Amino acid sequence: MHNKNSAFTLVELLVALALFSVVALISIGALLSVVDANARAQASQSVMNNLNIAIDGMMRSVRMGQNFRCGSTLPGSPQDCANPEESISFLDKDKNWRAYFLQNGRIFRRACESGSSNCSVLPITAPSIEVTRFDIYVAGAQRTLIDDRDTLQPTAVFIIEGLAGSENLASTLFSKKKKNQIKFRLQTVATQRLLDI
Repeated sequence: MHNKNSAFTLVELLVALALFSVVALISIGALLSVVDANARAQASQSVMNNLNIAIDGMMRSVRMGQNFRCGSTLPGSPQDCANPEESISFLDKDKNWRAYFLQNGRIFRRACESGSSNCSVLPITAPSIEVTRFDIYVAGAQRTLIDDRDTLQPTAVFIIEGLAGSENLASTLFSKKKKNQIKFRLQTVATQRLLDI
């Protein structure tokens, strides 16, 4: 005879619930890993976009500039710097004084109109990017002539290091994680393109 009142036992229900819980935990862990990877990718993309725009504008100004001077935010006579400095100033293509410098983890641009004390100071890097190193080397600013030829065109080397996502970008539904910060290190060179022949 068959028992018509058959049902799941308590043990069977507990085993089924345990299996479901394991599968759910694995699925949630995989989902959170995907969310973390997405946050890292977005932070990396943000850094690259912001730094590309900032550095491109800075390099364009330096290439068309003259009378380079590093280590000072004041205009003056051209000056090389073999030791790293955190600022550079020069005359831009319109003969306006311009400077780039590191302050509070961000790169700033100071632009002053020619013959005026009217200056504007603006950050060129995003708040989510913390610049920890902004070293500038300049060679050839103090130009020398040999046989009526320039021996060295002024050149500026920039080394920039820092962290992207320094505002602890939210990476999961539950918390903000520092592990989503991305370290970066860039080095770029700008050579003056103005010819004084």
